[in-house]
Amino acid sequence: MLLRMRRILGVAGALFLCGCFPSISSAAHDTFVRDTGCATAEERTVDEETGVVEIAGCGRHAHFTCAPGYQPDHRHWHEDAQPTTCSYRMRYAISSTDGAWQDDWNHDAVARDAAMRSAAHDIPCAPGALTYVNGTTVDGCGQRVVYEEVPALVVEAPASKSGYRNTTASKYLLASRVSLQTPAR
Repeated sequence: MLLRMRRILGVAGALFLCGCFPSISSAAHDTFVRDTGCATAEERTVDEETGVVEIAGCGRHAHFTCAPGYQPDHRHWHEDAQPTTCSYRMRYAISSTDGAWQDDWNHDAVARDAAMRSAAHDIPCAPGALTYVNGTTVDGCGQRVVYEEVPALVVEAPASKSGYRNTTASKYLLASRVSLQTPAR
């Protein structure tokens, strides 16, 4: 067994030293199999441009964000070499002030949706009259509301559109409400 491990480590070390790195799909697959114990896992989608890989198997699936290995000088090992790396893709979930969850891979899109939904709940005017200012600020009907994004302890993760693991969850709390009306002189 010890001899076999030395051979495996020797091959892995030789691959690193020669600049040969696993593909992003292979690295994501290996991480999924290691974490789930599912030897029948398969790649569903691989986007080489963004480094996003989807792996599924044994009733589970996950998205990974990967960076391909990099060896600036392929003739021999170089100190700037970087192996292929993959990590679980971050999914964001924010609860608006009405208790509804918005979730997506893009934090800015989730923040916008949560802010607009919160403002529709907290400002007494039609949702079409609201103007998004930034991730935590919305104007409408002469008022400005500002929200604070606070970490949320989620006992049961909000149901996501695709069933993937949520990694960060927070909620919006109304932090301030100010009038945008100019006082009469």
